Amino acid sequence: MARFYTIFFFALLLGLGACHTPCQLAKEAGSPVRSIGRDHIDLRDGRRLNIPYAKDPNSTLLILVRHAEKLSGDDPNLAPPGVRRAFLLSDILLNLPLETVYTTNFKRTKQTAQPTALRHNVPMKQYEPSNLVTLAYKLTTRYKGKAVLVVGHSDTTPELLNILAGKEIVERIPEYEYDHLFVMAINSDKHKELLQLNFQLEPENVD
Repeated sequence: MARFYTIFFFALLLGLGACHTPCQLAKEAGSPVRSIGRDHIDLRDGRRLNIPYAKDPNSTLLILVRHAEKLSGDDPNLAPPGVRRAFLLSDILLNLPLETVYTTNFKRTKQTAQPTALRHNVPMKQYEPSNLVTLAYKLTTRYKGKAVLVVGHSDTTPELLNILAGKEIVERIPEYEYDHLFVMAINSDKHKELLQLNFQLEPENVD
């Protein structure tokens, strides 16, 4: 309960607004994401989802993911499946005009974001996972009309989404799950819509 009031207080303090009523996490079950553009999302099963507020020239589009699969250790590199997932993410976001990429100062988040940043020729900026309120403020005030990728962790990614939403709507990501992909659209009136998708690895070909 204290956690909820902390999130709500900072949302009001910073003027972040809240999700457009009803404030809920929309889950698109089934088919994984194939690609994300500025105004639509294509799924592998052929469906196309419209991104909310795409016609608003001042809307902000945030893509949030947890880092990909990692090795063990204090500050591990990505494991081979994680490297594949990082390149998959860059493929999914190839047609989205990104303004920048945010990561924490850990190898696993930076390595997850690097293929996307390189393909888009955009900077990778660091944020402090202990100060997500400041990051939320930057995302909602500095990137109107832009798209941003944020790579975080199993706890920080949901926490950032909850701060942005002004309420707790996303639970902590289980340690063994790496395929969650969140799309948050914020219009010029600070109304927000949040969609939870997934980006699954294709099975490797075995000859």
